Amino acid sequence: MGIFKNIRMTERWHAQLRGEFFNTLNHSNFTSSGNNYPNQSLSSAGFGTITTAYDPRILQLALKIVF
Repeated sequence: MGIFKNIRMTERWHAQLRGEFFNTLNHSNFTSSGNNYPNQSLSSAGFGTITTAYDPRILQLALKIVF
């Protein structure tokens, strides 16, 4: 999700203030890379255990000046 605001400074110059959000609702996105499924047998103690997840909510801000 992203929002931005254009700000006119002069006739030739303007600035753009941007905010971008990744994983806005902060849902858990689990990965299967920690399970090692093809190499792990059904009888091992760690089979099916989720050990890793993708990044949580991330916010980035930027200011762009166009002339």
